[in-house]
Amino acid sequence: MSAINQTFGSVNWSGGVIAPGERQKVQITYDDPADLRFFYVIEVVSDSIQAVPKVRVSSPEGVVTASTDFDDLIEEVDDGEVIRFSQELNGKVKRLSQVWLEKEITLDASNLSEGVTLEVTGEGRAFMVRPNGGLTLRGLNLTGGNVESGWGGAVMANGPVLIENCAIFGNEAQYGGGVACDTGGSLTMRNVTLFRNRSTVSGGALFHSSGSVDAPVLLENCTISGNWAGTQRGRD
Repeated sequence: MSAINQTFGSVNWSGGVIAPGERQKVQITYDDPADLRFFYVIEVVSDSIQAVPKVRVSSPEGVVTASTDFDDLIEEVDDGEVIRFSQELNGKVKRLSQVWLEKEITLDASNLSEGVTLEVTGEGRAFMVRPNGGLTLRGLNLTGGNVESGWGGAVMANGPVLIENCAIFGNEAQYGGGVACDTGGSLTMRNVTLFRNRSTVSGGALFHSSGSVDAPVLLENCTISGNWAGTQRGRD
């Protein structure tokens, strides 16, 4: 393919020869109160290229905006990435479908005075953290998770999970309406409120398997109130 010079809004590409289907990253300045810098993913299609604004990846930090496709962003980011949230989402709701994590990421809304609410659409939890993954959450509210036959309405920890200054409410699962931790996982929660979560069997707010000695759980300065458990115990 010959060299390409093309402009897509504020993205100007003059990157030379690239093969069909190849992805490149182009740094731009996004009109944001914090003057944040993004990478748009540029993908070659036939003899032209197109900007894909729903995928925003930066190094070392990404930023979620109102128009970001959250699921695509999670898929695109590198292991160890820190993802922050734009000021336009302060106090707002961002919807997502269940995210399966096989890499370590941090979602940090601590820069926003009112945080961000992540609401699950459809069935499933917000985050399923696999043994080779890891998750840190700061300044977020998690709601809407629904796992009819499974563990962890909002978060299932089979890998390391750290949750700080968050609220987890309005989620449901068979075990652990809010959060569950099992073999291979670890869970640390600091300054977290869990309320109005529901389990149909056990652990309205939190469930930890009694046989999972290798899955430590630590809670510091947390509030657990108004949760409900079904046939077994653990309402609050």
